Amino acid sequence: MAENQPILPGVEWTSDIADRVGILVCVCRDGMIEFVNRAGLRMLGISSMDTVQGCQFLEFTQVEYREMYTELVKEAMSDSDGLSVPMKLVVSDGTMREMDVAFKPMNAPNSSLMLIEAQEISERKHATEVLRHAYEDLEARVAERAHELTQEIGERRRAEASLRLTA
Repeated sequence: MAENQPILPGVEWTSDIADRVGILVCVCRDGMIEFVNRAGLRMLGISSMDTVQGCQFLEFTQVEYREMYTELVKEAMSDSDGLSVPMKLVVSDGTMREMDVAFKPMNAPNSSLMLIEAQEISERKHATEVLRHAYEDLEARVAERAHELTQEIGERRRAEASLRLTA
């Protein structure tokens, strides 16, 4: 695709912009891939557009969830706003990448044309999990320290009371 050409007529993304962003940008017609930007190819672990052109986008999803994803895509096609769902995509080496995938239908005569944008969320989910564990650890340490201080205050009060009695 030539530099800075619209991916498709009426599509805001140009090939140049799509290649510069850090998200997967894909155009499918009737479920078949017509375009994937370079960032998307890297995310899928694929070196050439020729490898994916003409493939079903859902071939990159977990087999056990394809039926569910197929229904979600149909739902997205009937909703002018599209649909965004978390899903796992299977990359070329067989590993899975957790992605937030937006399916956006586009108006095209006699076909189901869809723009797909996907952003990897594995790192974000990992960071969220690390933060959650750190928060839980901090909460436990605060509770432990509060308990220690409560005991210490009790001991000081008893010591003060004892000193008053001896004074």
